[in-house]
Parts: sequence; C-alpha cells; structure tokens
Amino acid sequence: MVEDDDVRSAIVKAQIAESQSAERARLGLAPKPSKPVAAQQRDQFVQVVEDAGFEDFGFFLFRTDYTDEVRWETWQKEYDRLLEASMDGCDGVERVRERLLTPLVDDPRLQGASWNAVVGCVQTPKIFGLGSYCFKMCTCG
Repeated sequence: MVEDDDVRSAIVKAQIAESQSAERARLGLAPKPSKPVAAQQRDQFVQVVEDAGFEDFGFFLFRTDYTDEVRWETWQKEYDRLLEASMDGCDGVERVRERLLTPLVDDPRLQGASWNAVVGCVQTPKIFGLGSYCFKMCTCG
C-alpha cells in the first residue's frame, strides 16, 4: 500500500524538477541534460563472451563411464535442462545463448579414464577429433 509520505515525496520531487526546469528556461539555459542511459544490462558470463568477442563458447564433456546407457541418457537430458535453466532470466542472454556449445567426447576408449587421462586427451586433441578447438582448461579443486 502506498503511504501518504511516499506520495508527498513524489509530488515534492516532481515540483522541484519542474521548478528547476522553469529556472533554467528563465535564465536562457538549455534544458537539463537527461541522465545517461545505463549501459545495456548483462550478466557476467554474457559480458565475458561479448567483451572477449567469442563467436562460440562453452566446454567439452568427456564421457568416461559406459556401463549404463539408460543412466547416461537420463543424465544428458537433465544436464541439458539445467544448462538451459541456468541461463533463463540472465540479462543479455538472448545475444549469446546460441553461441554456447558443449561438445561431447563420447569414445569407449575413455571407459574408466582418470582426470589425468582426460587432460591427456586435451593435450593431444587430434586423437579424439578435437584438433580445431582452442583449449583453455580450468580445474576446480
């Protein structure tokens, strides 16, 4: 509910602004410049993608367990859903959403591969058909 004080405050601000405009006109000054339009709102990941000029961005997924196809398919669907949901509501996402790529390296030779083995795939990308990608690796510990 709007309080009387809120209404009075809004009226006083409007009256002050009008008074200032009238005084500027009386003195022959140009109208008060409008406030600069705020920079386009965007979430941090959108800012990084745009400022870096990435045509595409994302990360590779390396499948290392081939023991349960149903579980794998379920995981993929949930992953895709969560990835999309994580971008919903982000400011500016409509400009970068289509650039997000998450290629899957799905090769049974990776069955049971360790973290170090996956890193080895990245270090020798042509073996797994990754030769045309630029890799920057981030590890979380």
